[in-house]
Amino acid sequence: PSEPAATISSAGVVVRAVAVMAAVLIAVAAPQASYAEERVPVLQQWIRSFKKDKVQFNDPAKFEEPSKQATIAQSRAEVLESAAEQAQKKALEAERAAAERAKAAELFSGLDTQRKTEETKKEEDSLKREEQRAQVLQQIEQRKTEGEDVPKAQQFFKKFFLKQQEERKAEVEQDRRKDEAREQVKAALEKRKADAQKVADEAEAIAKRIEELAKQAREQAEAAKLAAAE
Repeated sequence: PSEPAATISSAGVVVRAVAVMAAVLIAVAAPQASYAEERVPVLQQWIRSFKKDKVQFNDPAKFEEPSKQATIAQSRAEVLESAAEQAQKKALEAERAAAERAKAAELFSGLDTQRKTEETKKEEDSLKREEQRAQVLQQIEQRKTEGEDVPKAQQFFKKFFLKQQEERKAEVEQDRRKDEAREQVKAALEKRKADAQKVADEAEAIAKRIEELAKQAREQAEAAKLAAAE
């Protein structure tokens, strides 16, 4: 009953080790990556609020006096221009956060490729050594079958071979768990990258929309100002 628990514990250690390794790598290579983790949730909330809340303005046309119309139009233009400026800042923040998350995903993907190459090379070398030992062991078994006395040193080699074989299999299993753990981290980073890019796209769309409204409001304000001056 204790063996499965030990296996789960070992796998958990591998997953945590890979997660820590990823965090260290990203922290070293992208020291400002925490900016994205701080800003993305804030920007997501801002986008939700923008979609939910509707800003309403007094329509200048409702007022008969041209001077009142000009004042209302000017006020609306100023509010929208300020909102456009803030939205542009939000869009730039979102763009930066998306770039940082994309960089983090790229860094870890490169690390994953490097580790897989190293593990493959190590496994190939281990298999080559095992094949060489297997040939020696086969010669020992053949001499034993022919009735020849097998020295204790050669018997010891057989035990050593079997022990090395088991160790290689254990290493292969550990590398498999590391691969699985890295795949989990990669998937998480890719999702965070996609989420951040979605935020950046939506923030940019909002900024452009408000900018267009501000432009229209400014044109209306200028027209109302001219009308009031006549």
